[in-house]
Amino acid sequence: MYEEFGEIDKLTIVINKREVLLGINKTSFAMLKEIQDDLKPLYDLWQVSSKFNTTMPLWLEGNFNDLDG
Repeated sequence: MYEEFGEIDKLTIVINKREVLLGINKTSFAMLKEIQDDLKPLYDLWQVSSKFNTTMPLWLEGNFNDLDG
């Protein structure tokens, strides 16, 4: 998901370069940046919960000394 944000950023740069070549006003994409900033905490939460989900058996049944808190 976060990789897609990077792709979107690259595409906005390409669009702005093409707009300059065509001699038209560049699009600011301010709303897109705002949306990405709003979604960043949700992405971080998803990463933490996904990592916990994959390591949960180790936390519940594994050796306590092997855990990386």
